[in-house]
Amino acid sequence: MNSVIDYFEYCTDPKYATHGETAVIQIVKGEYKGMIYQYDKVGFSKLSFGKMECKFDYSTIKGPDNSGGLYIVANLDQLLGDILICILEETLETGGGIMDGKNRNNDTKKPIAQ
Repeated sequence: MNSVIDYFEYCTDPKYATHGETAVIQIVKGEYKGMIYQYDKVGFSKLSFGKMECKFDYSTIKGPDNSGGLYIVANLDQLLGDILICILEETLETGGGIMDGKNRNNDTKKPIAQ
């Protein structure tokens, strides 16, 4: 599979892009092309030393273009998990805020403890 970053973009269609408070994602390539969704709950659980499992829920805003309403959920969950990890990694690299468009480096409150 190509890099997961090639499979998604942030949705800019005004009909879908302001759906709730979290970023709306559109799949632009592959089996689920045309699907528009957003992440709801995201969490992590520790599996063993140095390993964690990422768990998430998502809401489908628009289904894939050519699915006819039918698609393999396990494959979709893998893709959405890979996209989420990509987004989280970029958020950490850039200092945060990619999901809500706000950069935490611009926080006006000073930390209580150093």
